This record gives sequence, C-alpha cells and structure tokens, in this order.
Amino acid sequence: MLKTLIIFGSSTFSKNPNDLDLLVVIDELSSVSEKLELELSISKSLRDLRTGKPFDVVV
Repeated sequence: MLKTLIIFGSSTFSKNPNDLDLLVVIDELSSVSEKLELELSISKSLRDLRTGKPFDVVV
C-alpha cells in the first residue's frame, strides 16, 4: 500500500528540470524482484503522461 510519494531533485526547484525524480514509500516489499517490478510498472504508467521528461522512480 502506498504510504508517501515524494518528488525530489532538480524538479523541486527548477522551472525546466531534466527529469522527474520520485520516491515511492510503501508498507513493505517481499523481495528485491517485487521492488524492481513495482519500479518498472510505475515508470511505464508515468510514461503514458507524455510529459516529455523521463521519470526516475525509486521504491
């Protein structure tokens, strides 16, 4: 379950950031593979927003 979503890095203070850095905090993960799958899934979903900026997702 999602606990917190934090936007950090240059996107927090720059008018034209190179990328968008997101820290996703959840209750718990059962394995490293679950973490990687979640990061990939979130990245793919965010790509659909078509912001023109890459997302750097950390779970």
